[in-house]
Amino acid sequence: MAILKRLGKYFKVVRRASNGWYETRHKTTGIRLELVPEGGLGQYGFIPFCDIVGEHEGYISLIGLIWLKLVAGRPKDEIDVIELLKLNQHDIPKIRNQLPAELHERFDEFVIKVQKTLDNDPYLHPEKHMKRKLPDGTIVDLSRAGKRKRGKGK
Repeated sequence: MAILKRLGKYFKVVRRASNGWYETRHKTTGIRLELVPEGGLGQYGFIPFCDIVGEHEGYISLIGLIWLKLVAGRPKDEIDVIELLKLNQHDIPKIRNQLPAELHERFDEFVIKVQKTLDNDPYLHPEKHMKRKLPDGTIVDLSRAGKRKRGKGK
């Protein structure tokens, strides 16, 4: 495998799976790098080929990155999908249309999670988070705390 030869100066192969996956570690930093074969099966679908995921200025495309993370299905990948979608909300329909049909349902679940996250974000919607219930049952509106009505002549 040509890429292993190129990486050999900096990375050592830690594990090789029979399906073509390689786990390598940087010889100095210990950072893990996984080499994933095109067309292999991930937890939720097949690993797309390079020409499908595209590249932009030497980096994987947004759609390609989301596709790979949806297929991998690890908790960290799921968090990454949510964060990527939060940052690229205007592209959600375009991203969905470019994913294979078998990933649409999974993708839609993440879109719902993103919407719920954004709807309940106290920084985006402070008005939803300004009321508190005290132990005695009294509800305090924190948006009015410190604001006192002034009487006439005061």
